[in-house]
Amino acid sequence: MARWWGRFRYPHTRTPTARPKCGALLNVTGPVPVEILSPQRAGANFIFQFATASGQSYTIQRNDDLATTNWVFYTNIVGTGSAMQVPVPVTVTPAKRFFRVREP
Repeated sequence: MARWWGRFRYPHTRTPTARPKCGALLNVTGPVPVEILSPQRAGANFIFQFATASGQSYTIQRNDDLATTNWVFYTNIVGTGSAMQVPVPVTVTPAKRFFRVREP
């Protein structure tokens, strides 16, 4: 069971840390989900980026049809602690291509 405290939801086994006049302190102890940032076409490439943790391994997968679960390996990247940019050559076929980033 989870409880609400202000705008933060937390498990009933945890106690939120409050600081007077400062709201709540959020202490993230696990990996933060990857968010693809700034997807855009640049010349003959499709480029996107995502924030990384230093030394964390990331797997980029692609899928040409979201009606399937056919995600296939595209490349691996090891994080540097900075945003990593991924350039992908634009091709005529397939007309659409989708990408996701996984943390193995």
